[in-house]
Amino acid sequence: MPRHAFHRADPAFSLGAGLLAAVVVAALPPVAQNLNLTMFSAGLVRAACLIMVLNAALCAPRPRASAFRWLLAALTAYCAGEILFFHVEAPGPRAGWVPRASDLCFLLLYPLTLRALLDLSGARASPPALQIDVAAVTLTLTLPLLLPLSRAGHATAWIQAIFPVLDLWLLLITGWLLLARTRQLRLHQLLLATAVLLIGLGDLWYVGRVAAGDYLNLRPVLHLWNATFALIALSALLALDPDDRVLLRARPLPPRLRSLLSFWPFLALLGAFVSGWALRGTSQGGAVHMTVTLLIAALLTARYRLLVTRQLRLLERLRETSRALGRSRADLHRQLHTDDLTGLPNRRALMDTLARWADPAPAGTRNGAAREPGAATGGAADRGAADRGAADEGVGVIFLDLNGFKAVNDHHGHAAGDLVLREVARRLRGALLRPDDLAARLSGDEFAVAFRGPPDHGEALLRAVGAVITGTPVSGPGLPPDLRVGVSAGLAHSITGPRTLSPLLSSADHRMYLAKRGGSGLFRSWPTTDESPLPGSDSGR
Repeated sequence: MPRHAFHRADPAFSLGAGLLAAVVVAALPPVAQNLNLTMFSAGLVRAACLIMVLNAALCAPRPRASAFRWLLAALTAYCAGEILFFHVEAPGPRAGWVPRASDLCFLLLYPLTLRALLDLSGARASPPALQIDVAAVTLTLTLPLLLPLSRAGHATAWIQAIFPVLDLWLLLITGWLLLARTRQLRLHQLLLATAVLLIGLGDLWYVGRVAAGDYLNLRPVLHLWNATFALIALSALLALDPDDRVLLRARPLPPRLRSLLSFWPFLALLGAFVSGWALRGTSQGGAVHMTVTLLIAALLTARYRLLVTRQLRLLERLRETSRALGRSRADLHRQLHTDDLTGLPNRRALMDTLARWADPAPAGTRNGAAREPGAATGGAADRGAADRGAADEGVGVIFLDLNGFKAVNDHHGHAAGDLVLREVARRLRGALLRPDDLAARLSGDEFAVAFRGPPDHGEALLRAVGAVITGTPVSGPGLPPDLRVGVSAGLAHSITGPRTLSPLLSSADHRMYLAKRGGSGLFRSWPTTDESPLPGSDSGR
């Protein structure tokens, strides 16, 4: 039989039990003239409710079935407590502060109901901050109970006052679970929340009567509890339908209301002060008030300690995120500005460096923008001053193109060609004369060297690069032992040639191709037209 076939195949069972609960609540109490008849109607209501909840525990869709199993256990413990209270112990004043067996059964209602609500909302547990808030708000709202209890002056009223406090705590937890966790409120959930509210009202009424010394007028309390069980039975009936109607969808609280709720700790302290003033002169009430006030203060301290700990964790997480972002930015910068094969800076890095050298003014003074005095500080100011000093001496660039590299790829394979490129990059890096000289790979077998300084530094750098690259054979796996690499180069300088970046690069590139067409090892330096052979170069391409 399918899981939901029971309640679908026999709807009269569920409907009849629900109607029985409704008829008992609506018809029997008005005609009940004594407590025994009222107790009889209450027993019928509870029996009908337990049957309905058992049906939901067996036939409702998950996770509602699990929730109603826990609710069935909670209601069974509650009914056992009522049997002990009314038929074994009998209502009346207590001899001392020792709890009765019925009190223990009633106390089981709260953890079992909480577990049922957790399953119904799909939450595992409430956050610690919420638990502290709920406990503090519960104690604050129960402070007005201390005045009538202190006037009663007997243990029975003080012990029974525990239950309205727990009812309020359970009601606040219920509201959070059904709205904040599920983000929507269905009809069967609303009925359960209303039942929790009615239990609290009934317990509060009973405590008021006990504080006044009336232990026998229990019919109004029983009517409230009957209505509670009737609502639970109706909720169990509606929970059988997996498409139960959604009544309300939770929305985030407006910022203004959220800011007002942040003042509740001050309201808690104000309530403790007002209740303490009202309880002046009562020794027993004053002692309990002092205890409750200390509990509220301890809860508020724990809440703010938890808040500070959370803020510190968030701050540490933010710092770690910032460090990870910095590492990611550095890694991205490296990837964007580094050639993967040779490890040299790539074309983007070369262009950025030349652009910085060609326009060394600080960012705040470019395009006519004024910069505040002292705004450039530390390393940025030092680099800007060095760039401006180098710009006075000029900026140069050397374009290099390997000769015969295509033959290496064709005869020995691309792996051998990659080995040649890595070796040329290593030699090119070792030929630099100054720490700020920059060697880069443009693409394929094209390389470049950027430098700052006078033109004679560029001439010296060009000869050093040519000597290192062409001086010794390139050796490695898959290469012939006498393989030499030729290079053609073109040099351009901002003092002897174009002073802007784009024409300077075009000039160096043009000189390199002139040298390549003229023969291996020739280079041209702007503006001279003399061809000068590179040291150690051969004459063939």
